Amino acid sequence: MSETKWEKPDFIDGEVFREAGETDGFPEISHVITISTEHIRPETASLLDADAVELIVWKKDKYGYVVMTIGWELYGEDIPEDLRACVQYAAEHNCDWLCLDGDAKTVQGLPLYEWRLRVPYTGTEHNGRIMECFSKKICLVKLPAGENVMVKEDGWNDQD
Repeated sequence: MSETKWEKPDFIDGEVFREAGETDGFPEISHVITISTEHIRPETASLLDADAVELIVWKKDKYGYVVMTIGWELYGEDIPEDLRACVQYAAEHNCDWLCLDGDAKTVQGLPLYEWRLRVPYTGTEHNGRIMECFSKKICLVKLPAGENVMVKEDGWNDQD
């Protein structure tokens, strides 16, 4: 593969800050591994939501997290063990970033944790259901066998 050299297009106006040097090259390319959020505990997700973990983390709205793995071993011991195992797994697979996604596949070699339904915090119970709350925004509903509950952004909607 031959290296392509970048040339300034004719349409760029303005003063040139500097010319590309011999050490300049192609932009940095990062590798990302995507695995299921089932590899972390719901409690760990709550810590990520609260920015309470000593890692560089971007939240993907309600879909998961992107975590930088570069230099992860230099961070403190405050990283939960389940997250530490996932970050180490990504780093061992030469990935700079770990994407934890609710729709991603699980991988062998990492433990799986049961995720019950995550719902917005509304107190300690809803319609008689006891909730475990990990923060003021996230709780788990303990569902009786066979009953399903769907949470919508605007509130609750029960389905059998």
